[in-house]
Amino acid sequence: MDFDVVVIGGGHNGLTCGAYLARAGHLTAVIERRPIVGGCATSEPLLAEHPEFLFQGGATELLGFADQPVYCDLELARHGLELIESDPHFVMPFPNGKHIFVHRSWERTAESIAAVSPEDAEAYARYYSLWGGLDEIIGPFYSRIPPIPGRRPVPSGAHRPQDDLRRRFTSLPGRLAPVPRCSAPLARRCARRMPPRWPASP
Repeated sequence: MDFDVVVIGGGHNGLTCGAYLARAGHLTAVIERRPIVGGCATSEPLLAEHPEFLFQGGATELLGFADQPVYCDLELARHGLELIESDPHFVMPFPNGKHIFVHRSWERTAESIAAVSPEDAEAYARYYSLWGGLDEIIGPFYSRIPPIPGRRPVPSGAHRPQDDLRRRFTSLPGRLAPVPRCSAPLARRCARRMPPRWPASP
């Protein structure tokens, strides 16, 4: 059979591209080498000795996904997709047997951190206060393209304001958490909102 488009890789991005192409009337094939499709959006038994436990290999965050165009355009709920928000959605164990749970509630997260380090709990509260103010400004653009007035190509090596913002965010964990225990969960949250600039990125 001849296809108009062949998508290599049946991860969540490949499936999304294939679905939109098919909706547009193109005869589309999505090819995946693994016996299961979905990529990092799958739930699989990653521990051979405990197949009863399922894990998300890509640790996909579903927060706000129901507002995304792909969820609405492809009518995923009608096709059986059920979004289950976990709480706590992140745990960080320590070699001494203690652990930190990161909840959707920052107050409960701070309580969990306080059981390990009260100083880090105060740092986490300061971080949340800082991000809360920024979130009110940029939060509306999570599900839509933000306006970029007067955007033009930036010469290689030129100063870019977003680099300053990225540098400030990636240094937050060390500045807010004087005790290292809290740096990892803070770094994770910073990375999700301000990913590092890879050499090939624009």
